[in-house]
Amino acid sequence: MRRFIIKTAIFLVLAALIAAGIEAYIRSWDNSYKAKNRWMTDNAATVETIILGNSHALFSFRPQYVGCNAYNLANVSQTIDYDNLLLRHYAPMCKRLKNVIITVDNSNLFDPSLDEIGAHRATFYRIYMGIRRHSLLSEYSLELLHPATVQAKWQKHMRHEDMEIDSAGWCYTYKADQRDPSQLDDESVRQRAEGHICGDWRLADYNARELLDIAEYCKKNRLRLTIVQTPTCKKYNRLIPVRQRRFIDSTLDKCRRLYGATVVDLHDSRMFSDSDFFDADHITDRAAARLSTMVGKMMQR
Repeated sequence: MRRFIIKTAIFLVLAALIAAGIEAYIRSWDNSYKAKNRWMTDNAATVETIILGNSHALFSFRPQYVGCNAYNLANVSQTIDYDNLLLRHYAPMCKRLKNVIITVDNSNLFDPSLDEIGAHRATFYRIYMGIRRHSLLSEYSLELLHPATVQAKWQKHMRHEDMEIDSAGWCYTYKADQRDPSQLDDESVRQRAEGHICGDWRLADYNARELLDIAEYCKKNRLRLTIVQTPTCKKYNRLIPVRQRRFIDSTLDKCRRLYGATVVDLHDSRMFSDSDFFDADHITDRAAARLSTMVGKMMQR
């Protein structure tokens, strides 16, 4: 019995060491979370504008066109509560911070928790960006606990694919000369819109509270908050329920009335045509340059 216990203990120790080695190896590969944290750690003192949001911000805001020493801290499927956590984590490092830009629209105001829809992403925020929302003993403390994500990351690593973000945090993959017009056909647009239909209005209320908390933080710290609804194609807009549209408008109006936020609604802007869209609710790199320039000039005024 004693020999069995000793062998079992040795086996468990070896297994733990192997797992730790694999985890360390996986973490040595770059991703956008790690790169953005590294950049902010090294350059936060120069930042005047932080850009937050989900993929709508990640693809739409090109910091070099926004100006004001901007950096894009957005990521795919980033939820508003994580925007709030990131702002409070990085803002104290940015001694020259004056502006906060955040995208809030139909794509994220009705989102479920990131823990439900992207636990691997919650893990990335904890490991690579220092967001200690979850315990060290939780499933969010190790990448190995998300094997599908590890496999995808390994495949990209083996293909030597880069992180597809530039030095200012903007993702440049939605290129105008690579757009597929079929992404704007009826079925593709319907699928995009259905993915953003509210399934639980308690989530909408929770996200609205998080946004108001961001607005309050900005007001207390004398930061100018600009909330942007990025362009979406006309077919997509027609599929969004009226109740959701009214909830968006009323929530953003509260931010404006109570905390002095600037609201820029471009979701149905005539300045963007179908040729500006990579898919139903994301614009191309060229359109992103125009949008970024527009918002940057508005902020300067």
